Amino acid sequence: MNVIFAAARGPAAEKAAPGSGWRAYRLVAGRLGTLTAALALTLLGCGGTVKTPTEMAGGSQTTVLASDFVFTPANVTVRAGTTVMWTNTGGFHNVTADDGSFRCSNGCDDTGGKGDPSTAAWSFGRTFNSPTVVHYHCQIHGAAGGVGMSGTITVTAGP
Repeated sequence: MNVIFAAARGPAAEKAAPGSGWRAYRLVAGRLGTLTAALALTLLGCGGTVKTPTEMAGGSQTTVLASDFVFTPANVTVRAGTTVMWTNTGGFHNVTADDGSFRCSNGCDDTGGKGDPSTAAWSFGRTFNSPTVVHYHCQIHGAAGGVGMSGTITVTAGP
């Protein structure tokens, strides 16, 4: 995709007052660029609050993937009442809260199980009901304090 802004020539360029420092520009776009430019212009005209991809409404669920040597997304902001679901999609991993409040992987339901790292396709969900910040890591590829394979769940007050 190529999107290029180029100085306009002809009547469009003449509309800019000489010496004003303003220049007229035209958008030159390829096939995909035209669609992208139209979408960008549409979004610029939208009202309302724009949320980051990691921001979720209360009472919903968001997923954090464990694969290779990273959690994706590693840092998530959710509202109170949201369930965060960690899912292992490849590798020998677990998810462990830095403060020791949970340690889970295959077979762990947050109230039992060893939480030992596993290569199985495991999932673990935890609902965060009050504002807090939870730092977490994989015991094999990370460590407490944001070292290596680690992340943060920031829980904000509900609506």
